[in-house]
Amino acid sequence: MNRSSCLEDYSFGPQTSPECRDGLDLTLVFEESMLSLLPAVLMIAASAVKVASLRNARKVVLGSSFQDTKMMTLILLVVLRFVLLLLWILRAPIRTQTSIAAAAVYVVESLAFLALSKAEHNHAIRPSSLLNLYLIFSIGLDFVRMRTLVKMDFDTLITSLSAAVLAAKLSLLFVEAQNKVMYFSAADTDRPPQETSGILSRSVFWWINSLFFHGHRGILKLDDLIHLDEELSSEETLARFEIRWLSMSNVHSYRLARTILMSLTKLFLRPVIPNVLAMALTFSQPFLVSALLDFISSDDSEELGQLIVVAYAVVYISKAIFSAFYTHQLDRFATILRGCLVNIIYDKTLKVDLKEGASGESLTLMSADVERIVKGFGLIHETSSNGVMSLVALGLLYRQLGLTFMAPLIFSAILSFATGAQSGPYIKRQKEWLEATEERVGLTASVISSMKGVKILGFVEKIHAKIRALRHEEVNRAKKVRVFMALFAILQTLSLSGTRWITYTVFGIVALLNPSDSSFGVNRLFTSLAILNIFMERLEIFLRQMPALASAFGCLRRIEAFLLLEMKRDGRVEGSIGSFATSSSNDNELQTLLPRHVAVKIDDLSVGWNGENPTLTGLSMDIKRGSFTMIIGPVGSGKSTLINALLGETVTHKGSIKLPVNVNGSIAYCAQTPWLVNKSIQENVLGNNLFDASWYSKVIRACALLEDLKNYPSGDRTLVGSKGITLSGGQKQRIALARAVYSRAPILILDDIFSGLDPMTEEIIFQSLLGERGLLKNTLQTVILATHAVHLLPSADSVILLGDAGDVVYQGQRESLPMELVSQRDLGDIPESEYPDRDTTARRVEDAKEAEFTPVFHQTVITQDASASDISRQTGDKTIWKYYLKTAGYRHSIFFAVLGAICMGFTPAQSLWLNAWANDTDNGKIRYYIGVYTVFFVGEIALTLLWIWHVLIFPLSASSIRLHDIQLEALMSATMTFFSNTDTGVTTNRFSQDLSLVDSELPLALIDMVEYVYNCLYKIVLIAIATVYILPIFPVMLVAFWMIQRFYLRTSRQIRYLDLETKAPLYTHFIETLSGLATVRAFGWEEGFERQNRVGLDNSQRPFFVLATIQRWLNLVLDLMVSVMGIVVAIAAVGLRGTINPGYLGLALVNVMTLGTSLKSLVSFWASLETSIGAISRIRSFSETPSEDPDHLPKASEGWVHSGGIEIKGVTASHSVDSGAVIRDVSLSIAPGEHIGICGRSGSGKSSLLSLLFRVLDASSGFVCIDGVDISTIYINQVRASINALSQEPFFLRGTIRDNLTVAASAADYDEQRLQHVLQRVGLWPKVVGLGGLDTLLDPEEALSHGERQLFCLARAMLNPSRILILDEFTSNVDVETDRLLQKIIREDFKDRTILAVAHRLETIADFDRIVVLDKGRIVEQGAPETLLSDRHSVFRALYEASG
Repeated sequence: MNRSSCLEDYSFGPQTSPECRDGLDLTLVFEESMLSLLPAVLMIAASAVKVASLRNARKVVLGSSFQDTKMMTLILLVVLRFVLLLLWILRAPIRTQTSIAAAAVYVVESLAFLALSKAEHNHAIRPSSLLNLYLIFSIGLDFVRMRTLVKMDFDTLITSLSAAVLAAKLSLLFVEAQNKVMYFSAADTDRPPQETSGILSRSVFWWINSLFFHGHRGILKLDDLIHLDEELSSEETLARFEIRWLSMSNVHSYRLARTILMSLTKLFLRPVIPNVLAMALTFSQPFLVSALLDFISSDDSEELGQLIVVAYAVVYISKAIFSAFYTHQLDRFATILRGCLVNIIYDKTLKVDLKEGASGESLTLMSADVERIVKGFGLIHETSSNGVMSLVALGLLYRQLGLTFMAPLIFSAILSFATGAQSGPYIKRQKEWLEATEERVGLTASVISSMKGVKILGFVEKIHAKIRALRHEEVNRAKKVRVFMALFAILQTLSLSGTRWITYTVFGIVALLNPSDSSFGVNRLFTSLAILNIFMERLEIFLRQMPALASAFGCLRRIEAFLLLEMKRDGRVEGSIGSFATSSSNDNELQTLLPRHVAVKIDDLSVGWNGENPTLTGLSMDIKRGSFTMIIGPVGSGKSTLINALLGETVTHKGSIKLPVNVNGSIAYCAQTPWLVNKSIQENVLGNNLFDASWYSKVIRACALLEDLKNYPSGDRTLVGSKGITLSGGQKQRIALARAVYSRAPILILDDIFSGLDPMTEEIIFQSLLGERGLLKNTLQTVILATHAVHLLPSADSVILLGDAGDVVYQGQRESLPMELVSQRDLGDIPESEYPDRDTTARRVEDAKEAEFTPVFHQTVITQDASASDISRQTGDKTIWKYYLKTAGYRHSIFFAVLGAICMGFTPAQSLWLNAWANDTDNGKIRYYIGVYTVFFVGEIALTLLWIWHVLIFPLSASSIRLHDIQLEALMSATMTFFSNTDTGVTTNRFSQDLSLVDSELPLALIDMVEYVYNCLYKIVLIAIATVYILPIFPVMLVAFWMIQRFYLRTSRQIRYLDLETKAPLYTHFIETLSGLATVRAFGWEEGFERQNRVGLDNSQRPFFVLATIQRWLNLVLDLMVSVMGIVVAIAAVGLRGTINPGYLGLALVNVMTLGTSLKSLVSFWASLETSIGAISRIRSFSETPSEDPDHLPKASEGWVHSGGIEIKGVTASHSVDSGAVIRDVSLSIAPGEHIGICGRSGSGKSSLLSLLFRVLDASSGFVCIDGVDISTIYINQVRASINALSQEPFFLRGTIRDNLTVAASAADYDEQRLQHVLQRVGLWPKVVGLGGLDTLLDPEEALSHGERQLFCLARAMLNPSRILILDEFTSNVDVETDRLLQKIIREDFKDRTILAVAHRLETIADFDRIVVLDKGRIVEQGAPETLLSDRHSVFRALYEASG
């Protein structure tokens, strides 16, 4: 039959009647106007705008070969369309009023294609998105037109040419979709693939496939990952974010949230359109279910069934692509948000007050809090879309079930209210949990960075117990949060099963009350169930995401509070000849100018650490350019306060400090406690300065580092370890000093830098730097030195002498200083012979200058983690599951798995029961069906509550504690070599990030993963039961799924490792910045450190973004697999119409609808679980860290140290197997109660000798005995706890004064009077009373000066009854008067103890029983001090005379 004469084709339609082409087509006029003319006109207009916008853009493509291919295809399209226009004019059998217009516009459209293609090819980085999208859209429309022409039996030539045009457009789409990288100019060849790929490649993540192949074949490293595109890595975005934050200072609520939305508006809104499209396609699925169920129950034509199948394919595939594109845009927003937050937190850290910086809060904020915000903030889109979809679903449900739709509405409102009501208490409990985590991580981090002190002082077991106690408290608080998690899980279950139960129960009750509307029916059941599933799915997602959203906003408020902290109040004034500019806090108009010869001008200065009480008052003086000024005074007099005032770190109460213009870069600072980063010696000396070989050589020689470098196999490439743990105190001090000198800053501020040096080294450095021909004298630098070394006063130009109360006793020229004010023997009475031997010193200085040393600049060496090449990173380690389940308990694990299967089995059981109800036409059984359905529902809720509560409270909490204990035990028993070679940030990351994953993500991910494993399995079983004819495709699908997951996991595992590993350097940089904040700001290195932070941030962003992207790739692949399954079910239903049960088909179709979401959720939870299990793997790996006590040696009997005799026999020792010996064939016998003084130049092995006693160093030959017991044969921590030690670096814990005083034992072992007595003995009791008593929280940096910290440590040592006392440069950082007090207490309170004292102030050991002199690890001299001093050739005498 010729159908071309259908009259309806001349009308708009749009649909034809059943008499015209079976009513399954559109009219010709509608197709020509709406499917041809309208899109073509819009495309022509859009092309003109796009071409105009590219007119002035730079050319990015070289050569024309690829463009020629495009042009040939386009010209062919133009020709074909022009011929088609002629045919429509000359021989079309049917021609409507729009036919010729449509054909003519098509020709113009093709010319627009040509112009657009040429412009975008030459000037755009990517293939034309506009052209590609339009081609995809128009090709689909062309297929509709082709179908119409074929059904009309239209003119063969026109139909054939139309098919040719369609083929040409497909060819054009293929060539236009190709990227142009190989034709780029040199400036653009390194762009990442996501930036150069077209819209098709980006929509299906084709550009990421190369990474999968790489990860499948071998081990991935950071350099193998794609770089971030320009938008993700742009510093402009970070700067815009910070500017927006600063500009919103008048906003008082949700300032940070508003900053995020306003500065990242474009990125935040970009997911909206694909989300809306995905939502629309989701709602089309219930209609497809209804249409297919209607079709298999009708006699409609086979063609209708075929169209339904096509609709299934279009809807499912399009939804998969749009959903993936939507979530990918969310990931891009999350990546940029993470970068902005970490960057602004770090920038704020560089500007906060020292006290706030020392708290370490920013480390927790930039790790745990930022991660929670990034995961939760994107859920705003989900929440809004869930609300819209829920409302639409309710409207559709009303059409199916009438007023019964009110039941799920009311029920969901109750659930939402209940969830919202729990959010406030949940946030409160979570805040308490985070605070407990912060306290534990803070203490752990401080212990890690001070591990040498912890071990030497014998505090390992006590601190171990304290951290364990904090962990138990943390887990207890976590349990309270997990109770809420259990409540949220039950609400989530209610949102699924409860909503369905309430809906159909109410429907059944209505049916009982109104029998006329009691028909359920298969179509009505499954169409309503499909709609209800959408509603339940959205409600379940909403309830599941509420905790994450609430958590994100809680963390957002924490970060906002940190960003609103008061910044450092720099009261200094920058000035120049004729002008002054004030810095942040001092806005007074200045009346004086800075004279040309003055480097620092201090006018009536009063400063302190807070705005209440000044610590230092009444200081006025001019410090001349090129002069040497000394600041002296007793302990607690305010020397460090004055130093910090010069650095701008204190609060100015009165007066001013005037400095030259541009303070940043004009000051170099060397702190009393040396600050070093875990890099090489050379990198520490260079700091942020460029390498100058000549100057570097001079600085190394002047700071007496040359000899030390020769002793290291790697020279100045030697890594110093975290906080310089591999170095002696003197070496750390000299490297920090070298950094300050190397900077060549006009003003050099030094805080007691000579305290850790022996007299000879001190004199050599002093003469090399400040002697007549010293480096600093030659460069005319201004030097300000705070010190107790008053014997250096004759070399000073001016002096500031501070009193006990922080007042200025004297300020002025050194020549006018009244000697009676100085707390030392009258300098004027010192015999000439007791001054340092100038000739010897000068000779050593000259020898250092002439020694051979050719410095070479070394690039930063990035150490590779040994696990980076571990094949298990690629293939996974199945034994890790066994390890984890063992920590949780096998019985608990089996109970969890079995009960989970039962709980999840209720859902398919309820679906089958509803199907039975729908197929039963006997209304008298409605009560029976409702009753059994209710039993299923109640059983599910009860068992699910038991399931969730059990796993959260019992096995997971127990596992959290066990895993922490395993890791803590490994940490506390690790060798010092481990701490020397491992970044503090890397180790801290194990106790913060890894345990955060174990505590927070792993429990929920495990529960959800198990739930969705059962969920997906049950759905597949239902689909298989319902449509047995498609069973053959299941093995194919399973094989495909297995291959995809294998292909995916080999790459994703590695990227998860890289994600964790690249965060460690970022954390390390944060930790190092916090510990050296004053030094960084003094040098003016803030900008350089910000750059370093951004480098670390960019490195961590790459695996973060790639990991999210490959997860979207997998989601898309799984959605496409589900689409295939849905299409196959639809094809089977159409082909087997009449033989398939409608009820079971409806069951299959509804489950296919939700299977994709379930699989994606399963993948998401599996990804979280893999990340968490990666943390478990790292914990297990860390548990294998080399131990100091691998053989678990037994403890000696109680009181084994009864007299304090020590025997060292033929001992040789080194720091590691690869390093040289630091102790060489040393033998030394010490009688009980004998006092031994140990001396020698810096680096001679003094501290190493003491380390033997603590077994920080173990002898490679020889032995060490204490009271006849070989200490290498007993428990190492018992050895250390049996020795009383006082070191140069005071150690404090986070806690109260009482906690710190009694850290070596339980506080209950000492009564109040005893504690008060020792504090009075050292003169600190009035200070403690002023601070608030023994139970006051102690911040040693703020509350105590460095000398007072040493006094506090002595008070703590007085509580230790040990028979052996070790002193390692203990009094080097205190003034002479305090030194005398310390020496008096030591001699009176420890007179009957065995004492070994390392000292640089040799007068402090001149009355000891014996002196031992070391050089290069050997004993070169020993004997009674008076004997050695009487020997003119004695090494000790030379050192003593050098000390003045």
